[in-house]
Amino acid sequence: MDSTAPVIEVDADAPIDPATEPLAASERLRPLRLDDAAYTLFTSGSTGRPKGVTVSHRAVANFVAWFDSLIPEGSQRLVFKTPHTFDASVLELFWPLTAGQTMVVAEPEGHR
Repeated sequence: MDSTAPVIEVDADAPIDPATEPLAASERLRPLRLDDAAYTLFTSGSTGRPKGVTVSHRAVANFVAWFDSLIPEGSQRLVFKTPHTFDASVLELFWPLTAGQTMVVAEPEGHR
């Protein structure tokens, strides 16, 4: 580990040992499971203190499948306009890919 890299503790109650490997190689290389983390979203919360919320692959798959069930059959297009840092972008990113539909990436401010 590069000793000049900054270490940022997020919601840690105890110091993080930089020598500790967070995942073993066998964990990194195994097939994904539905309950594995897909992403962690950080919100300011009602207190103004950042809070991390981790979302599983299962939750993303369920959300995308639910949305797909609402869309009429046939070829559809979805405009990707939500910044990828917002949770709403998950649908815009994954639905076209899983449903075989077209994603149109909006130019900055192009959706207006």
